Amino acid sequence: MDIIRKIKPLKASFEKLTHPQKLVLVLVLISLVTLLIPHQSFAALGRNEKQQPLVFVIGDHLDFIAAANKQAKSDYQTRKLEQELMRKQKLAKKVAAYLGSYGSPLSAYSSDLIELKNWKKILALANAESSFCRKYPASKANCWGVGGASLWDFGDDLGQGIKAMDKFLNAYPKRSNIKYSSMPFDRMNGLYKQPAADHWVQNTQGVYNDLTQIEKSV
Repeated sequence: MDIIRKIKPLKASFEKLTHPQKLVLVLVLISLVTLLIPHQSFAALGRNEKQQPLVFVIGDHLDFIAAANKQAKSDYQTRKLEQELMRKQKLAKKVAAYLGSYGSPLSAYSSDLIELKNWKKILALANAESSFCRKYPASKANCWGVGGASLWDFGDDLGQGIKAMDKFLNAYPKRSNIKYSSMPFDRMNGLYKQPAADHWVQNTQGVYNDLTQIEKSV
């Protein structure tokens, strides 16, 4: 791809190139065609043992460069997607191990969790409200204390529960310009957590910091 980067700054029309640039471009394209399609480049020699003049069909240099750039971009995007997939797999594995060390049933949902915007806050709140969902009414899949005494129904299982909690954090408090998803824990104390309690902030922030370090490690 070094060749493409060197050719790319040339003007859009071959006629506008300087004579040295034209010469370099032709030589480069000839060498590339020879490597890429030798069956055409050396076809004459294959038909006759006597040496014959070689004929190259180079085509439009601009089309060649455009096609090469398109392929390079496609290859780059493919590599980026593969790298991101590997990163997520490593992160999910580490998050699962972290939750597993606390005996949390959320460990089984680590791959789903890390796809959510608020996954670290979801886990931090789960720790403070239900010891990482070890103690909660399974019929409502709500281990975040949302609803207080009249606990909201977040679904049939924790997979649905974590998605419902993510939506809740993005939408509430309803009359506030700043939602829970963007609030620091000390501001949520007394609003989300009622009554306010200092240990609640410590419990949530501590887990959030742990998860941030895990995320940075992959």
